[in-house]
Amino acid sequence: MKVKKFKHKKIILFVCIILLVIIPIFYNYFNNIQENMSNKYTIICSRYNKNTDFLDKLSDTFDVKIIQKKNIKYDNKYVDHEVVNIAHEATSYLSYIIKYYDHLPDNMIFIHDENKSWHHEGLITDNINIWIKEYEKTDGFYEFNNSKTDSCQWCYTDDIFKELWKKLIPNKKLEDHTFNGKCCAQFIISKKTILLNSKQFYIYFYNWLIDNTNGEGNGASEDKYAGWRTSRFSEWLWRAIFKKN
Repeated sequence: MKVKKFKHKKIILFVCIILLVIIPIFYNYFNNIQENMSNKYTIICSRYNKNTDFLDKLSDTFDVKIIQKKNIKYDNKYVDHEVVNIAHEATSYLSYIIKYYDHLPDNMIFIHDENKSWHHEGLITDNINIWIKEYEKTDGFYEFNNSKTDSCQWCYTDDIFKELWKKLIPNKKLEDHTFNGKCCAQFIISKKTILLNSKQFYIYFYNWLIDNTNGEGNGASEDKYAGWRTSRFSEWLWRAIFKKN
């Protein structure tokens, strides 16, 4: 009996020693994964006035920045800067790109200010790593919304949209382009892809939206220069700008 007890004690001691060795290794391993993910991906959230507490669940793994629309009360540690409430998320995204153009993170995840929405599957907090895996199969641009931009037939004949297209993408013909991307402008993109265009390109795009959008928010739907329309111009343009085909 004494021999068996002694053996049991040895086994328990051995297991304890193994655990003491393995646990720190796994702890450091997963810590390094989180650090590498944080270094590789930054979440940029365009916020108006919705609750963005869900970002707390992502901040341990990712660098998180909120681009806040002006004149809206907020108390959030992730706010990086404010931007005018014009053309929805487009001016938020562009203001971030312009501000950080010379020192962008390796990869950026541009999102709206809601964890659950009709235009993406499930919760961002649940699916973000799945979308990142899909993004890593691409050439640096991945739209993770689930609704296609197949309802923009009027943009082909819209003179304002044609003008913006010619200014931004003169080497592509609008009539040859099919809007088979996703609506609502949420995507993952690489620094390399953004840097294919000059800083002046994004400044022009931003200023065009400011100068050619009447009022804030959606504006009047019948107004050809309302934010409802100029924001949708931007939704359709991201893919045309960033995709090679």
